[in-house]
Amino acid sequence: MIIPINKDDIPYRFDIELAGVVFTFEIDYNVSYDFFSVDMHLDGEPIFLGKKLVLNQSLFAEVVDTRIPEGLDIIPKSSTEQRISWDNFGDKVQLEVIE
Repeated sequence: MIIPINKDDIPYRFDIELAGVVFTFEIDYNVSYDFFSVDMHLDGEPIFLGKKLVLNQSLFAEVVDTRIPEGLDIIPKSSTEQRISWDNFGDKVQLEVIE
């Protein structure tokens, strides 16, 4: 599964069901340094805030939280790009969900 990204709405918040749990994500963009970050909440409580998206690295790397279902992962992936940027995020780079 791919999480769709609408860059025109950034910063924006959305709810998504993953592994049977509804999480709230907020996507933001740092225009000065050309990177995206994500906040993730469950029931209004943060799991993490301002996590920088890094190509081919798990969104849950270094996150220890029992509220994240076992086996769930989200990885920004691309077969052609070297980094995530405004020009490629949501198109050539996509957030892939592994459940």
